[in-house]
Formats: sequence, structure tokens, C-alpha cells
Amino acid sequence: QTINNIDLTPYEENEQNAINAKIEELRALFNEGTYAQIMSKIQELKEFVATSKTHEQLELEKHPDISTQILDNIYSKDSSKYTPSNWSLVDEHALAWNHAAGSHVVTTTGLDGYCMDAATHTNYTFVFKATNVFNGNPYNAAWPGSAIILGGRVDSSTGNYFKGIYLSLSSSWGFQLYDAMAGSNKDLGCYGDQFRGGVGSLSAEGTTMRITVKNGAITMFYVDPNTGAETRLTGDSQSFSQTNEWKINVPSGHFGFLDWDQKSTTFEILEFRDLD
Repeated sequence: QTINNIDLTPYEENEQNAINAKIEELRALFNEGTYAQIMSKIQELKEFVATSKTHEQLELEKHPDISTQILDNIYSKDSSKYTPSNWSLVDEHALAWNHAAGSHVVTTTGLDGYCMDAATHTNYTFVFKATNVFNGNPYNAAWPGSAIILGGRVDSSTGNYFKGIYLSLSSSWGFQLYDAMAGSNKDLGCYGDQFRGGVGSLSAEGTTMRITVKNGAITMFYVDPNTGAETRLTGDSQSFSQTNEWKINVPSGHFGFLDWDQKSTTFEILEFRDLD
């Protein structure tokens, strides 16, 4: 049954040949091996398949991982490398968050703020996880808590806030996507922003996720922390199309972080690749 369930089509020819070799080793044991040997070989085959690279994974590796570069640019405090807010106190707070140069991590300090890089991203993919995130429901709250900013921008029309998309993270309400209507609300928060859907089946606390933005569409994947295997997620019918993409157009813009919960949240960007 294990052999029959293996789909080789996602893999390159060399990977297919290697997997087939493992399958033949298992077939040989069916005739002459012990039960323990067969079960051990089945586990070996499963692990080998899980770590074999698909066409998509090999294609991704053609694009450099700039995750640490993005974080280093923001926290360089060089205004040519990050996007300053129109609200000086927000900059002061966000740039005081803790980031060690060369690392994948930033930890907020309980000071509300947001920060974005200076680069413009259109098509991209990234892997992240966050801990000590907001534990309420952003939809009902007057603030978004912990969030990741996608396609953000700040200009003369955005007032003290930003325009773009943000993915709010909650330990009890999962992942919620909002279209930030900058300047429309008295405080930066979900009141006045447009809710565009959510995935409540997973807690956002410590969960590793891949987000891909391509031609304005978002897809989300759960990443198994043990094997790295990725499972494409669906949400409610109002927020996802039949191809499991968010029904929203993410503009080209900046990538960044938002913490409006007065607590210490850790964001870890494990991978970030521009796909253009």
C-alpha cells in the first residue's frame, strides 16, 4: 500500500530514479526479509520521499533567500533601507525592537509600532512562524495585535498609518487577512479595515507557514516542523476561490511587521524569496 501511494510526478527524473531504487529494495525484502526489516525499510522510504525535492522546490532554489537581508535592512536604521512611517513615535518604537544582525528573528518590546523594508515586492514566497502572538479575535478587537504586512506603502495619503494588506496572527483565532484602509479609523486596528477571510483551524502560535503571493493572489501552506512537508490550506468559502487562493489583490509593496498588542512577540522569517 505504501508503494502504491507514492506519486512520482512532482519529482525530477534523478529524484524519481532514487525513489524507485528504494522501492525495489523494499520489494526485495517482501520475499526474504523479516518483519522488522520490512518495517524499517518502509520508514526509510517514507523519510526519503519526504526529503526528496519536488519540481517546485528546485525552482524555488533558483531564487536567493533574502530573509536575513530584509531584517538587517529594516533594523539598520538607515532610512534608505527601510520605509519610515509618517508617525515618528511608531518609528521610534518599531526600531527599538530586538534584532541581531544576520539572524532570522525580531522580537518586539511591548511598544506598539510597525516597520517595513524599502524594497518593492510583487511576486514572492516566505516561510515564517511567530510566538507569543495576540490571543484575542482581531475581528472584534480595536487593534490587529500581531501581524505581518504585505504590499504595504506609506505616503502623503496614508496619514499616520499604512495602506496594504496585513495578516493578523492569533493564538485562539488563527490567521485573519485584512485590507488596511489607512486613515479611515481613529486608531490603527481592524475597525475600519476590510476583513477578507481567515483560517481558524490552526492556531497562529508557533505554527510554521508558507505564504506565496503571485500576481496579487495569496496561497497559504502549513509546514510540518518535523519533515518540512507542506499542506495547502483552505478557508471558508467566502475567503477562498476554488484554487485555494485568497479573494484579494495584494499590491506590489513593502514587507514588514506590525505589533499593536503591547506585548513581546517574536517573528521568525525562515525564508524569503522574490520570484520575479
